[in-house]
Amino acid sequence: MKKIVFLSCILSLNATSAMADALQISSEQDDATYSIVAIAGDSADRTVVTKRVGTSGASYAKRAFNCGDHTVLFLGSGKTMEDLVSAKPDPETTPIFKGSLSASIAEVACKASDPSGLALQN
Repeated sequence: MKKIVFLSCILSLNATSAMADALQISSEQDDATYSIVAIAGDSADRTVVTKRVGTSGASYAKRAFNCGDHTVLFLGSGKTMEDLVSAKPDPETTPIFKGSLSASIAEVACKASDPSGLALQN
């Protein structure tokens, strides 16, 4: 039994590490790097938190993706993860456009077969 629990912990850590490395986007337009911090939900309502680090510091954004419909709803942003709780979402979903930051995030997030509230390291 101890071996199964130990193996489960190792597999969980490996999955977390793989997702943390899955998206590292550098943007020349705003001199920033983006990474996925957390993924939760099913493919019809996949919630993703990203971290942006740039010359002005770090900030977080939360988006809801519908992987089947290829749409995204921007749920808000803030300087801390706690700020996301009170952030105001956009009024409606938009298509995910090729080449956009949302497209890059969706490519990783929608491939996650069962994130089950996976929280990633910053």
